[in-house]
Parts: sequence; C-alpha cells; structure tokens
Amino acid sequence: MTRRTGSEREREALRRKAEARFAERGEAPVDAGASAETQRLLHELQVHQLELELQNEELEASRVQAEQHAARYAALYEFAPVGYLSIDREARVLRANQCATQQLGLELQGAGPALFVTLLDPSCHQRFRAFVTGCFASPAHAACEVRTAASRGSAPRALELTGVRADDGSECRVVMLDVTERKQAEAALVQAERLATLGLVAANVSHELNNPLTYLRAAVEQLVHDAASPQLLACAEEALDGVRRIEAVTRGLDTFSRDDQGPLVPTEVNATLEAAMAIAAHELQATATVERDLGEVPRVLANEARLGQLLLNLLVNASRSFTPHEASRNRLTVRTWAEGEAVLVEIGDNGPGLPPQVLARLFDPLATHQVGSSSSLGLAICKRLVGSLGGDLTATSAPGAGTRFRVRLQQAVAVAAAPAPRVEVALGGKPRVLVIDDEPRLTGLLKRLLTPAYQVTTVEAARDAQRLLAGDAAFDVIFCDLMMPVMSGMQLHTWLVAEHPGLAARVIFMTGGVFSPAVSAYLEQTPHRLVLKPFDVDTVLAEAAEVAALKKG
Repeated sequence: MTRRTGSEREREALRRKAEARFAERGEAPVDAGASAETQRLLHELQVHQLELELQNEELEASRVQAEQHAARYAALYEFAPVGYLSIDREARVLRANQCATQQLGLELQGAGPALFVTLLDPSCHQRFRAFVTGCFASPAHAACEVRTAASRGSAPRALELTGVRADDGSECRVVMLDVTERKQAEAALVQAERLATLGLVAANVSHELNNPLTYLRAAVEQLVHDAASPQLLACAEEALDGVRRIEAVTRGLDTFSRDDQGPLVPTEVNATLEAAMAIAAHELQATATVERDLGEVPRVLANEARLGQLLLNLLVNASRSFTPHEASRNRLTVRTWAEGEAVLVEIGDNGPGLPPQVLARLFDPLATHQVGSSSSLGLAICKRLVGSLGGDLTATSAPGAGTRFRVRLQQAVAVAAAPAPRVEVALGGKPRVLVIDDEPRLTGLLKRLLTPAYQVTTVEAARDAQRLLAGDAAFDVIFCDLMMPVMSGMQLHTWLVAEHPGLAARVIFMTGGVFSPAVSAYLEQTPHRLVLKPFDVDTVLAEAAEVAALKKG
C-alpha cells in the first residue's frame, strides 16, 4: 500500500470540498449530447474553478488573520508598559514604542534617528557604549543600567537595559525598564538602616555619658553650694552651665534613639521641640537667628521618637534654605500654639522661598527638587511621619517670601492625675533604701545624697541584689538601674513581681537613656517609676520620699 504525502491529502481534501460545493450549487449539467470525455473535461474544469475559489477564500482568511495578529502585536508593542526600541551599531534609535519615547523624551516623528547616548547622563556614556558593543558582538543577551539626562525640566530616570541583536545582525532590540522608583526605595531603605545604626550608636554614647554626667553634676552643684569666694562660685556656675548643655544634648539623643514603632502616648510638644533644637543648635546658630514663640500647649497624642525626627528634619531643612554667609539677616521662627482640639507647630524661614511649580509637588516622593537640605523624598517621609501620628503637614511659600511648614497634631485626652501619696516621717528609725547600679561612683553619689534621711545599702550587680533580697526584703525604696551586665534591672524586677510583689511596687528604675524595643515593651506593660540620668538632687529625694510614703499610706 502506497503511503500518501501531506500535499496529496491536502489536494484530496480540497477536491472533496470543491465537489461538495459543486453539488450544493446545483451547477447546470453538461449537454447530454456531448461525448463522455467532453462531459468529464467540463466537469473537471468546473470543479477546478471551485478549487481555485476555495483557495482564494483561504488566502483571504489567512491575510485577514495575519493583519489581525499584526495589529495585536503592534498594539502590544506600542502600548506595552515597558520600553521597546531598536538601535543600530552607532546606537541610533530606529524604532521605539510609546513607553520608550516617554522614558527618553524622544520625538521620532518628523525627525531623523536620535543618538541614544546623547539622551543619557554623561557619567553613563562609557558604560552604555560597552553595552552596545556587547550586544552586537554576541548572540547572548547584554544588560546595562543607565540614567537619563535632565532636559526641558524633566527629571532624570534610572533605566535597566536588556538587549539582543537581530538574527541578521543589522540592529539590536532593547527592552527598557524604568527602575527610578525602585532605586529611590532602595536609597530610602539604606538611609533608614543608616539612621537606625546611628540611633543605636547615639543611644549608647548617651548612656555612657549620662552615668558620669550624673555624679559630675552633683559634684559641681556641691561646689556651687560650698563656694568660698565669688571667683570660685563663678567658675562653678560656668561649669554647671556646661554640664546642663551636655545634658540637653544627651536628652535629645535619648529622644531620637527610642523605639519609633511604639504606641501613640501623651507627649510634650515643646519639650520634644526643645530636644530637636538642642541637637541642631550648632547648625541653627551658625546660619540664622532663631526666634521662639512657644505657647502653653496641652500634650499631644504622638510617638516621641517619630515626632522628634519630624521636627529635627524640618529645623535642619529650614536652616539650610538660607543663602550662605548671611546669618545676620536670616531669621528662623519656631512657634507652637493651641487651636481648638489641635496643637500646631510652625517652623518658618525668610529664605528665598519656592516657585509655585515646586510647591505644588513639595511632598511628592517622585519629584527630584531640593528644598533646603531635603529632597522631595525626605519631605514625603516627613509627611508620612505626621500621618502616622494622626496629624497633617502643610507648607506655604512664595519666591522671595520664605517658606513655612505647619504641623497640626491631635491633643491627647486629659486624664485626671492620681492623688499624690502622703509623705510621712518615719518612726522608729530611718526608711531603708537599696541602690543597685553597676557604676560605683553613682552608687556612692546616691548613698551620700540619701544617707541624711535614709539607711542606704548599695550593690553593684542585680544578681547580688537578688541574693540580698531573698534573705532580707525589708526595704522601703529600691533604686535600680535598668541595664546592667549578667542580670538586668528588668530581670530583677520580674523576679520581685513573682517572689515579693509588694517590694516590686517600690522599685524606682534609673536609666541613662538606652531604650531598645525590649526595654520599651517592658516599660509599657509594667507599672513603674523612672528617673532619667543625669538626675538632680531634688528629683531623687522627691521620688524616694513618695515611694517610702507608699508603705505607710
């Protein structure tokens, strides 16, 4: 049996279709008087004509289908959300879809091929030429990352290019992805990680400074009190002023190193603003005269770390908006006031101001203008910070009239303060105080301060305090450092809650300001008293008296 080829089967199928159509149309029969051969030939001609007709119909259907496919491909190519283009060996743009023309700022219609390299930032030229060479040198894909040049007010874009040469080697077909937003997000993430690291460093520096500052301040205050001559008193007062200035800086560092993911709690706006100004004091004083108008305002619902970061960003941004070397005429105003159920903070400058087109996109993270020291991404982060506090950030500006940023925050709901504990004079002997801190000079300082009114015991490790309290829990007040090696103050307090709950209520925590997430979480969940280092004598004595009175109240 002979096997038929594909073309033979196709001819047979075409013949059957033609015969069927001949039968359907009821073609006129051949003259009966004609010979059989003539009738056969005429029939063959009619069927062959129908075969040609069928083939023409198939060709027409194929043409229509091809046009539809071509139109769909053209639409996919033209309106794709990524850039497609073709370049020749000289990197001239031969074809480009709409996305590519927008990414590159091209105008291909009515113009000759554009040189791709002229559309790029000069720093990318060498890298792009190597990309083109690689595309034409090998059938493998080549990749490159470039940045467009800013032109006609358009912002530079970051583009990822992937190219492969055509089969005939005449051109290279390139896919372009706009990765500007991704690059900005990566930069913001790197900056956030850097700030987190700096926050940790600042927290540890602050902690290490606050311990010696505590006994340094006490010693200087004693010198002020005991100064035997006006000259010695003046020197001691100057030293005390220096200590207080260092304290202001370390308190500011404490504010910015705390957990910014914590809950919103009643927060003092003016105190947080003062901390931010202390951190930025050197830069503010070098660039402008700072005019303050801090009103008496209620506390706001906020996270102190986030609020502090926001205010510091706005202060530094305002200070860097000025023309250099004109500090005498530069004015930076800081105001706070209450308005209805809101508290407002305004930070303004008399700098050059902003044109309307920049002001309109001031908080747009994808804009690329600079406002002072902040990019639009930095101001967008400020806007996000305010939003996370349930507030709002607005700006007003005009060329030559300076810029004002206004922060609106929600007032915290007022809660009635608990009545102060009744303070009594101890009968039958002085109240007993236990001081626990791994800094010997600090335990010695507290012992000197408290000994006139209390029986003071000091230990330099929480583990030693645990062994002491296991056999003798008759203490009226316990001053305990939060962070100590081997066993922390939190761990000791947890043990007291389980073994001596009444004694746990008489603990006064002390800290130099390191607030890790674990510390913040513990303090949020645990009723506590807290004294921040460096502390003054009056604070320590007042806390001790209140806790000692709790036992007798």
